[in-house]
Amino acid sequence: MKGFCLPVILAMLLTTLPFRAFCVSSQGAADSSQSSEQTAYTDGGDWILGAAAFSVEKHAAKALQDAAAAIPSLMLEKISGDAAHILSIQEKNDRRLYALQTERLSLFLQLSREIKVRDSLILGDDSQRRLNKKIKAQEKKIAELKDKIQENLIETDKAKAKTAWDGKENSLVEKIAVYEKDPKALVSLENSGHDTLDSLALSKGFSGLITGSIESYGGFVAVTAELHTYPGTQSPGSVTEIGSIDELPEIADNLVIGLLPKIANTIPVDIYFTVTPESASQDAQIFIDGILQKKGSSMATVAYGEHKIEISAPGYFTKSVSYRFTESADYSMVVPMEAMSDGTFNITFTNKDSGNAYADGALLGYIDETNRSLPVQINGKPVLGHFVVEDQDGKSHNSYYYVSGDMQQDDSELAVNLRRRYTVEEVDQKRLWSYRGYSALMLAVPVAMLAYGKYLTASDGYKLGAETSDTVDNWAHISNISTGLAVTAGGFFLAELIRYIHSASSMMPQSAYETKE
Repeated sequence: MKGFCLPVILAMLLTTLPFRAFCVSSQGAADSSQSSEQTAYTDGGDWILGAAAFSVEKHAAKALQDAAAAIPSLMLEKISGDAAHILSIQEKNDRRLYALQTERLSLFLQLSREIKVRDSLILGDDSQRRLNKKIKAQEKKIAELKDKIQENLIETDKAKAKTAWDGKENSLVEKIAVYEKDPKALVSLENSGHDTLDSLALSKGFSGLITGSIESYGGFVAVTAELHTYPGTQSPGSVTEIGSIDELPEIADNLVIGLLPKIANTIPVDIYFTVTPESASQDAQIFIDGILQKKGSSMATVAYGEHKIEISAPGYFTKSVSYRFTESADYSMVVPMEAMSDGTFNITFTNKDSGNAYADGALLGYIDETNRSLPVQINGKPVLGHFVVEDQDGKSHNSYYYVSGDMQQDDSELAVNLRRRYTVEEVDQKRLWSYRGYSALMLAVPVAMLAYGKYLTASDGYKLGAETSDTVDNWAHISNISTGLAVTAGGFFLAELIRYIHSASSMMPQSAYETKE
């Protein structure tokens, strides 16, 4: 800042321009520009939400004054979590316009400085030629700044033209974060040192601010909460709640319920349901986030975001899905319902262990030496079951089995041969030994190849008279030993690999098969 003010002051003194008025404007603009570099609004980051203490009458009771700070803090506590804000095109343009305005002010200050520097050149002692050269350089800088200001104004007009938005596309989601990450940290509006809420918001780094007022009549309070968004100081809406001064958490809850859609800036999404077959569609019940929709309705409107949808009908299996509705304003959901099947099939466990048998998490019964078969209800869908055996130490061991849907016929006889399921620790131990066998093989093979190569070289040398028979015999002996070690390492690795594959495959469920009646 010092380096900037000195030439400006000299230029103003030389050109007899009012110093004080310019300096006040320059200080404010420079500080604003510096602040915007530190806390400028950026798309895709957190959407910071703050709250200020609600206003009450000057001589209000202490309970109301305490409530003025307690209610906004309670609201921020309810909002903090996984809430998100949809950044609309309008908000993007407001941020763009604010950035362009800050840039424009900075360019104007630079333009003023360069003009004053140019005008001060005539008072120097440079030669005419040198003076003309300096003035020409300054004129070039001035022209470049004028062009940048003009381009800025054109971009501003373009941004203003884009502010009309249909609210259904080109949105960006930002996670809502509480101001200073503390719901109790309220924004002070008094003695903030800022002329506008926009400059306060930029300085403090929040994009949304909740303000409000409290009035008390006849033992009840009327609390109004209003949302403001920045930059642009827009007010998406407000909500009022009535309650007792002793029910502040309930009042805060209701205020959040009413204000959250405005904070999140949610887009309404229409879901059109088509349930098949027609027999299922007539009595189908649609639940969205656990709430039953109007019977017979084939369309539901939900807020932008993730929702759990569950559809049920008498005689049909319930269908449920969780989906994030964020890409469009209209969705078509076709739901083919699957009819329930009547009857049961029997499944026999051929293993000799005793324990509890389960099918899709439901207990079928106990299997022992006298009873190896249990009936299973047909549901038309694949069954994933497990068998639990307890050892002498009371530790449970699970084995899994699988029954495909097409094998489930009324009164059909199925069997499954369960084998011991290794624990994760046992599988890891066998995997470790297979790695050791592989390492031993990788070490033995190069040695065996080297020894065999030396043996061949010695044999060729012996034929040419360059080596003795003892040398050939020694290398033959070494080659035989190293080859034997390599073969042993290979066998060890192969055995450990088979053990590892066997133990790892025990983690997979065993498929049921049909038996002769």
